[in-house]
Amino acid sequence: MCLDEAMEYVVGSAIYLDVSMARVYNSLAACKKAILNHDPDKILFGTDSPWASQAGAIQAIRDLDLGEDLTEKILGGNAMRLLNLS
Repeated sequence: MCLDEAMEYVVGSAIYLDVSMARVYNSLAACKKAILNHDPDKILFGTDSPWASQAGAIQAIRDLDLGEDLTEKILGGNAMRLLNLS
């Protein structure tokens, strides 16, 4: 809910970002801008929230039209690498 602050202080830094709920609180354009300005290997879809539809949250990531490679990294590839899963 503080995307302006996140863009200033977090996006582009060396930390991992969880973008699972970003689309709920921000516009499609703002979410896409934040994701495209961050290290693509440090973006995760890491939610286990009971307050939103998981299918809807996944579709919101797909709706950003980030390309198949980045979308797959976000929706699982990065987490698998981070957790050393094969």
